[in-house]
Amino acid sequence: MASFAVAEGLVIPGADVIAQRDGLHEFFPLAAPSSADLSVVLDAISVIIADSKFRSSQLLFSPSILAVFPAVAGTEFISNQNARAAWNAFNSAGLGTRQTQLNAIDFLLPCIPLNQPKSAAQAAAFPPLGTSGSRDNLSQTARKYNGTSLPSWTDSTSVEKGTTSTESSAFDSDEPESPLIAYLILLLRSRPLHSRNSMERLMAASVLTVLYRAGLTSKTRETAIGLLVVPLLVEMLEDLIPPPKSKDSAIEMESTLQDWAVKERAPAVLAMLITDSEYLQKAAFDAGVVTKLSKMLKTSYDPVSGSSQVDSWSPDVVESLDEMEISQPSEHNSLCQPPLLVHKIKVRESSLKAIAALVPFKDEYRKAIVDQGMIPYIVESMSPIPGKPTPKSGEKIEKATNGPTEPLPQGYGKNSVNVLIAACGAIRALSRSVSILRTTLIDNGVAIPVFKLLKHQDVEIQIAATATVCNLVTDISPMRDVSNAIYCSN
Repeated sequence: MASFAVAEGLVIPGADVIAQRDGLHEFFPLAAPSSADLSVVLDAISVIIADSKFRSSQLLFSPSILAVFPAVAGTEFISNQNARAAWNAFNSAGLGTRQTQLNAIDFLLPCIPLNQPKSAAQAAAFPPLGTSGSRDNLSQTARKYNGTSLPSWTDSTSVEKGTTSTESSAFDSDEPESPLIAYLILLLRSRPLHSRNSMERLMAASVLTVLYRAGLTSKTRETAIGLLVVPLLVEMLEDLIPPPKSKDSAIEMESTLQDWAVKERAPAVLAMLITDSEYLQKAAFDAGVVTKLSKMLKTSYDPVSGSSQVDSWSPDVVESLDEMEISQPSEHNSLCQPPLLVHKIKVRESSLKAIAALVPFKDEYRKAIVDQGMIPYIVESMSPIPGKPTPKSGEKIEKATNGPTEPLPQGYGKNSVNVLIAACGAIRALSRSVSILRTTLIDNGVAIPVFKLLKHQDVEIQIAATATVCNLVTDISPMRDVSNAIYCSN
């Protein structure tokens, strides 16, 4: 990763002198070759450091990263008197105390306000992630990200009582932030919008998100992420692209697969980034994320016929159906489903994660989801074998639970375990609104699929469904009677 910064000329000025002083000169990498793919390197790093503050710290403090991106104050690079005079003049022009928080890469980014106004409710009930122990518990964060749980009040209560933790953010003190953080933001903003570079931008955002969730960014970095990163992630959420017309066009096929990968992963990265942060959720909402998520979720339910299947090349010829059944994967059944349909199912999953991460705190966001007509699609996503999403108002419980078995719908695929869990997380977040719970969710028949998931063979789905039911059967919910009727009929 450091070799790419060398190749692009983005080494911190004076880094070689500091590396020589600190004994890191031998770790200075050579420039990466022009044929090297940065997106693959960033993807591997993102997977390795995910859910671990320790491994994330190992990245920031690895010798090559420290050699190229030394974490020192900007004033340490000023070696001569003329440069120091220019720096002091720049400070007096308005930079002020912020100079100790900036590094050379920051000056390549747009200037942003140092502080963003926060509401009293956000400051008290939902403190910034840097002051909460929840950022350090990355396994719990991963569960929130996957839709199996939603932000709790535990962490904020401990903060309000003045409880401190030895595992608090590494930047609670005046330690300078690693320039790698600003470098990742610069990667997002400097890459053009074609397929290969879109993947580089997304993977840079993925690594940045992991570091941010681990508490390895400065307290003021959230503002830059909200203004510079979140809108770019939302920009990646566009309509799905149909499969290539020509099977012989290798370039066109590669471009399509790259674009599919971006559409499949961008909502999930955005979901992890904005979880628990009202400020980042507002940044995503203001960037139009609801409209784009609506298009993606609805397009993922466009039926796919067998004629749209793109055959994947294999070195071995499958000669019998028995051999095919043995070799096919269990989760997505990709060998018996068209690649476009498998892609749509993955987009379905990540879109639901983004919805669950966006709406826990604000009725305004939940109402926008309802106004976009997404509820039937979310409810249908709780069915292992989905059909055409339609409102189920007036559907009788007896018919749904004991009625005749209908033929399986064609062209909508099979919802994976992750889709079912993400759908439960989205319904749970939406049900925090009393008005939506009493009207929209009931009108769309949410009770029947969620109660069926309580009997699913996968324990993770049972956990997600149980957490959802806890919100659906509160004292003020008319769904309590529906749940009693369902269990009585069984």
